[in-house]
Parts: sequence; structure tokens; C-alpha cells
Amino acid sequence: MQFSIERQRITIPQLEGAKGSADSKIPSSVVPADEQTLVELGLGDGAVLNIKDLGNQISWKAVYIIEYVRTLVVVGGLCVCENKSSN
Repeated sequence: MQFSIERQRITIPQLEGAKGSADSKIPSSVVPADEQTLVELGLGDGAVLNIKDLGNQISWKAVYIIEYVRTLVVVGGLCVCENKSSN
């Protein structure tokens, strides 16, 4: 099964001694930049990469439209129901 590259998140685990905790400012893993190669990151044979499938994604434009249209529909519906109940 193949996945689209846009759906993948690649992280590099840090050394065991540098792992972050809930109250620490040190992240538990590092996200490499898209332009960086494995050699530039200092990764060789036997290095560990964590790859996570993010699943299907929708665009920010769709999220924006859904959030604001939903609000208008809910408020409009409440106004119509309030007017019908007061008559």
C-alpha cells in the first residue's frame, strides 16, 4: 500500500538522555526540514526514523467555510425558532 508524501510526518527521535517531558521545553523528537537529506542530518546506517500517516486531510479553505457557515446556520435557526415560539 502506498501513501501520498503529503500525508506523512517524519520525525527523528532524540537521544535517550535528551527526551523531553511534560514540563520540559526540549522536544521528544525533531521534525526535519523538507530540504534536509539524511546525510545532512547526520543519520547513517541503522538510524531510526519515525513515520506517521496523518490520514486524509482537508484544506484550510474548507475548514474556514465549514466553521463560519455552520455558525450562521445555527444562529439563524435559533432566531427563526425564537420568532415562531413568540407568536
